[in-house]
Amino acid sequence: MTTQDRKPTTTTTAFAPHRRGAGQRKRFRCSLAMALLAAMVTVSCLGTSQDARFYKLTPLSKAGATLTNTGPSLEIELVGYPGALDRPHFVTRVEQHERRFADFERWAVPLHQSLPTVLAANLRVLLGTQRIVASGDGLDLTPDVTLLLRVDRFDVTPAATAHLEARWRWLDASGNELGLHHGTFGAIAAETSTAAYVAALNDVLIQLSRRLAGEADGLGL
Repeated sequence: MTTQDRKPTTTTTAFAPHRRGAGQRKRFRCSLAMALLAAMVTVSCLGTSQDARFYKLTPLSKAGATLTNTGPSLEIELVGYPGALDRPHFVTRVEQHERRFADFERWAVPLHQSLPTVLAANLRVLLGTQRIVASGDGLDLTPDVTLLLRVDRFDVTPAATAHLEARWRWLDASGNELGLHHGTFGAIAAETSTAAYVAALNDVLIQLSRRLAGEADGLGL
């Protein structure tokens, strides 16, 4: 066999390991570049994440109010509310069968706790008595009258209008019905912001509180 015949075989054998090593280094560099790119994307996303904001319902101010500790006692019990409100996210009613949940606007206190608590606080101010509590407050009070409240709607529409629909029953200490009522209340938010929406929801809750105060006054509370 001539030298020319042997040269191609020798060349291929000599350079094959080098070519394999070059391919491995190239794949390593590509993998490293992809890992760095993924890390950069992750850091970028974390850097632009939005902090959640928390809101709460606010009772009427007690400034200037004189609250006695005598007379009949009242307990408010929330017996039902829409399942869509059973979460911390702020809810906007887009259509009749559609709700929008805000990822970064949330209630600081669950609504099933704050609704009866704020109502009780409002009624204490409106009726001028300390002897009004919300069920579950942990206060040792045997009520002379119980208010069973069911909230059917408590939300805001994209038109910046807050709505509250509710039904309620008054019961005496023996469980006898003293009255069965319902009401619909509305308020327009000052602007299209979650803070303004919460203020409007406070307004409709105050409207309900005044309605209940009038009925309670008629019952001698």
